[in-house]
Amino acid sequence: MAGCFGSSMCRTWVIEEEEDEDDFHLIVDDDYLERDHAVGDARIRADYFGPNPVYSAFQFRRRFRMRVHVFERLVEAIEGADSYFKQKEDAIGRLGLSGLQKAFAAIRILAYGLSADVVDEYVRIGESTARKALHHFCRAIISVFGEYYLRAPNAEDVAGFSKLESNVDF
Repeated sequence: MAGCFGSSMCRTWVIEEEEDEDDFHLIVDDDYLERDHAVGDARIRADYFGPNPVYSAFQFRRRFRMRVHVFERLVEAIEGADSYFKQKEDAIGRLGLSGLQKAFAAIRILAYGLSADVVDEYVRIGESTARKALHHFCRAIISVFGEYYLRAPNAEDVAGFSKLESNVDF
């Protein structure tokens, strides 16, 4: 798999990817649930990214384990790397989920270890779509950032770790 550089994390990813490849399929349900994706997108933008957000930068960092600008950079990077994160129209012309909603759901699941159905109420995304967004998110992150962040540590990295370790009191 491109983007894996000999780490055990990448080997595990490939194994899980092979096992789960057929896991994502369309579930046809006679009881279609209208989630109003536009409301979910507008809520996220107003609460965290608007000119006067409801929640502060401190609260965002506590909830997502990263700063707002890092989150925005991740969303921008994955939108460029995977067309899944582009907002599209369905067959009857309704706008689907935004890339922000899909990334928001994936990061919430990762940050809190949530099950995929928990993000539905706020993000307005179904369980199977949240799982698929998480899958695409992880693949996009590995594709975009893997070469730098998933590489084996070099001598300079190890020296930096040693220096940090010497400053820690146990």
